[in-house]
Amino acid sequence: MRETHVMVAFGTRRGDGQLFCEDAIGVNGWALHGDAAGMDGGLPGEFQQSPLSGPLLVAVADGVSGHPAAASASLAAAEHLTRSGLAAQRSMLVSSANALHTRLTEAGQELGLPGTAGTTVAGAIITVQGTVICFNVGDSRIYRTSAGSLVQMSRDDVDARGGMSMWLGRPDVHRVDPFVTTVEPVRSQRLLLCTDGLYRTVGAELLQELMCAESTVTPRQLVHTLISAAEGSVDDATAIVI
Repeated sequence: MRETHVMVAFGTRRGDGQLFCEDAIGVNGWALHGDAAGMDGGLPGEFQQSPLSGPLLVAVADGVSGHPAAASASLAAAEHLTRSGLAAQRSMLVSSANALHTRLTEAGQELGLPGTAGTTVAGAIITVQGTVICFNVGDSRIYRTSAGSLVQMSRDDVDARGGMSMWLGRPDVHRVDPFVTTVEPVRSQRLLLCTDGLYRTVGAELLQELMCAESTVTPRQLVHTLISAAEGSVDDATAIVI
């Protein structure tokens, strides 16, 4: 039976001038607010599972700015959409995303807050056999390395003018349809999950150069370099490298 070994590193940089971070990171139903995931002492967090004993679910979420509960929305998405039961089948992932969408759209009304708390999300489910199931709603992204190139595995939910057209908690949308795609096992593959504050600041060329670096470069080193390259962004920047 194939064994899958994974190394994971994560880090966040709060946007310049922001009072708090609206990004969040989720791993197997456990969520970490962006400020708590900030690089302690300049180093990202990391962990290793060798081999995987069960599916690994990870996600980044980016609260839609302008709402007082944006950070709570991203934290809820990071927790809710990395629970172990979602690895079973696509329908469970879709139904769980829509349950959260309904919860977010109703929460503002119950609390008497103006507008609706919303969030984007990008996640990956890594099975014991090494298959990767990628999903996203909004403009947070997932990339994978392939033959020296960096390939986007998510779909940007944007309109013709480049504005975001879909997110969890969008009040005028009854149902969301997460983009889902599957990647078959590839030896020594790297994955990057990130919020738009990272990829917009770092840029496509440098992003590819860093992610396709020599295999001796660890996920922790990659996250440190990526987050450092996002310095100066007014938006929060979060990265998970697997």
